[in-house]
Amino acid sequence: MTWKRFVTTVLLFIPVSPVFAAPTLSVVPEGIQSGNWVWRIDVGPDFSLAPDGTPLALELGFRLTGASLLSATNINPSEFDTQNPGFPIFGWEAYSDTNGDSVVDSTPPTDDEPVGLQVNTALGEIFAAIGSVDFQTPGLKPFLQIVAQGPANGGAPISNIEWLGFYGGKGRIAQLVPPPQFAANFDIYAGSASQMIPEPASGTLLAFGAIVAMLGMAARGHRRGDAIMSS
Repeated sequence: MTWKRFVTTVLLFIPVSPVFAAPTLSVVPEGIQSGNWVWRIDVGPDFSLAPDGTPLALELGFRLTGASLLSATNINPSEFDTQNPGFPIFGWEAYSDTNGDSVVDSTPPTDDEPVGLQVNTALGEIFAAIGSVDFQTPGLKPFLQIVAQGPANGGAPISNIEWLGFYGGKGRIAQLVPPPQFAANFDIYAGSASQMIPEPASGTLLAFGAIVAMLGMAARGHRRGDAIMSS
């Protein structure tokens, strides 16, 4: 019997508070596909803050444990189309010449920074600094597909994911906010989720997922507050 034939899914969502406005980060457990664990990362603007539309700028890190990380792919490059610079999250990131002096320097203090989507399968970590188009419609937009080695392919019966970032351990999503219009930074994204097959193999997949709108105040005037405008 294949995994796909007998797996059922139970989802447990983190509650979303309506008190404060903020962009939304959605971490979706998609179960086992082709024998491997799959996670989908969606991101959406908050149109209550930007009813005329807004681009997004993301600085997010992801860490996989349990099952080994195989890949992380931008599944929506037509909308998340800009490789932005971002502060290093893990320490292994490859730097680019972002200060334009024709020298790549990763030794602090430095004005060079890591850029775009970078994946370290050996450590199970993902760095993402990406900008988007100007979104004119509300709702979540697909961003990343993350694949970890599944039990049918010699991997673990559990896949854990953590999202985090540079800003006090939290990731950042920036978007435009009301007039006078400017880019505000939301440094509020941190958490974890798991999906697993309980032992003994009972035929039930437990997927503890998360739709996350971690809500808080925008950190205004930060050094990277204008990154959103580069897309």
